Amino acid sequence: MSKRIHLNAMLLNVLSDNKPLSAKEVVKVSGLDKKRVWDGLYYWWKKGLLLRAEKPTFENQENFKGRRGLTRNTRSYYLYMLKPEGEDSVLISGQKFVSFKKKCLDLRGSRGASKGTVQISKGGLLLIFWGRIGSVLFTRLASCSEVEPF
Repeated sequence: MSKRIHLNAMLLNVLSDNKPLSAKEVVKVSGLDKKRVWDGLYYWWKKGLLLRAEKPTFENQENFKGRRGLTRNTRSYYLYMLKPEGEDSVLISGQKFVSFKKKCLDLRGSRGASKGTVQISKGGLLLIFWGRIGSVLFTRLASCSEVEPF
């Protein structure tokens, strides 16, 4: 059996009870690699086979790190469920589940072009400035008879 068919069968098996689950819970129940599960969930959501929570769920986590003490993190995640036939959105316990839309994408990981490519660094700005202005200034200084060379 190919890896894609095995992944699809496992996702279908885990999500078949129509109970909303996070990607981390799907990984734990299925025993598959988390990257493959995340890719599979996104692929199914994009193809219209899954519904995803419209807004992420936030959860506080505390991890004991020995002598370093306790670390506290806030983890955000989405819940997924199989899409009921003929439904584009479902409301379950106050949380709305929606089918794939561009506006529902989470942009925290990919905001388009990075700041480094959009903004010019200070050094680059100086090079542009001296490239445009520098030659004019030096030709005027050289043409002045009052200015002595160094």
